[in-house]
Amino acid sequence: MSAIASPEHNKGVGERLGALRAAHGLNQTQMADALDVVLRAYQNYERGEREIPSTLILRLVNRFDADPVWVLEGPGLIPKRLSMRTNFELLEEVIEAIEAWQIARKVKLEPAKKSRLIRTLFQHFLKQGAIDVEHLTNTMSLVA
Repeated sequence: MSAIASPEHNKGVGERLGALRAAHGLNQTQMADALDVVLRAYQNYERGEREIPSTLILRLVNRFDADPVWVLEGPGLIPKRLSMRTNFELLEEVIEAIEAWQIARKVKLEPAKKSRLIRTLFQHFLKQGAIDVEHLTNTMSLVA
């Protein structure tokens, strides 16, 4: 173990690693395979018995869009996605869906309200991975 990471720090990283794995519905073997590490090494990281290497953190970012600061420092056990990456296709879908909804109902939202709506729905659907038309319709009905 390096002098940089304490046992408490490694334990926290391991807890967050386990939370990320659980959030993706994977068992330890599947997570180890996804990260290209042997199962025993992965288990040691998750138990906090080994310091997680930077190459593994990079794989977490690339394969699970995990925020590396969250992996290393937290807070909490709810996985955070890398906020610097933007799913532009999803953002476009949200904007187009809002525009179509406004046109169909002949409703015009003021720019500030519309931008907050876009941000709120985009963040929600980013977590979900896709647009949920029912949620979009219900939310739009509340706003208009």
